[in-house]
Amino acid sequence: MSEYDQLISGEIHDDGFFTIIIRIAAIGDVWNSLEIGSSSGTGSTQAFVEAIRSRPDKSALSLFCIELNKERFIKLKETYAADLFVKAYNVSSIASIEFPSLIEVILFFIRHNSRIRSK
Repeated sequence: MSEYDQLISGEIHDDGFFTIIIRIAAIGDVWNSLEIGSSSGTGSTQAFVEAIRSRPDKSALSLFCIELNKERFIKLKETYAADLFVKAYNVSSIASIEFPSLIEVILFFIRHNSRIRSK
């Protein structure tokens, strides 16, 4: 299993953003939510799910989750199999021709002081 295929812990969990997601997903006018990069479902996905589970109209709601990585997608599906409002898809949010080239990635890495440098 490559490093890319390893499950990763949720990055948004029990913090201010987690709380905001719960508040927004609990609003009665919010029927559908889309999360891109759901991973295995232990971060922001969990916030969406907790909020929707508490709603009396949960059977009419949908949380669309997109996860490209197959291993993380499988764990996501397993974790929320009982939550029928969770609609998980093993796809990319962009077409493969839109992926940055190797040179674009290298230039980004050189030009931007981002968290990716610590990996």
